[in-house]
Amino acid sequence: MLQHLLRLQSKAAGPLGQQIRGIKRAPRSLPVILTQDVSNLGLAGTEVHVNHGYARNTLYPKRFAVPSTEINKERFYRESQMVAAAGASKPSAQETNQMQLGAVLKKLLRTPVVIRQKVEEEGSQSLQEPVTGPMICDAVARQMQVALPEALLDLPGPIVEHGEYNISLRIKLGEGARARLLVNVLPAAA
Repeated sequence: MLQHLLRLQSKAAGPLGQQIRGIKRAPRSLPVILTQDVSNLGLAGTEVHVNHGYARNTLYPKRFAVPSTEINKERFYRESQMVAAAGASKPSAQETNQMQLGAVLKKLLRTPVVIRQKVEEEGSQSLQEPVTGPMICDAVARQMQVALPEALLDLPGPIVEHGEYNISLRIKLGEGARARLLVNVLPAAA
C-alpha cells in the first residue's frame, strides 16, 4: 500500500490514472531581424514575425535573418544610426556602373598586358605572326578578367616587332586626355 501511495505522488495522475501534461502554448510566430531585403517580407534591419519552420529552414541558412535578441536589436540599431549619421544611401544604378567602370579603367591603366609571340629568327625583333586587336582583347580578358571590346582599341595597324607599346583607347578621361593601355610583346620561348 505504501508503495502504491509513493507511486501516485511521483506522478501527477488525472481522474483515470493518466498522466497530466501541460497545455502547449508555444507562440506560432517567431520574431526575426532581416539582414537583407526579402520580397513580400520586409526591408533589411526590420523586425518581422515568421513561422518557426520558415526561419529555421530558409531565412537562417541563407543568412537573410538573425534571431530577434536584445544584442541583435542593439547591433542593427547602431548600424542604422551610423548609416543615418553618414548620410549614406544606396547608390543608384548609374552611380554603381560608374564606380565599376572606374575600377575597370584603373585596372587597365595600371597593369601592362603581356603577349608572347614567336620571333622569325633568334636575335631578331620581327614576329612570325603580327599582334592584332582581337589578340590584345583576348589577352586582356585572360589576364585581367575584363571584356575589352575591339572597337575601343585605337590600334593603327598590327604590331610586327616585340617591345613595349602604349595603345590609345577610345575612352576620354577628362580635359581631353585619353586612356592608354600598356602592351608588352615579348618573344616566346621556342
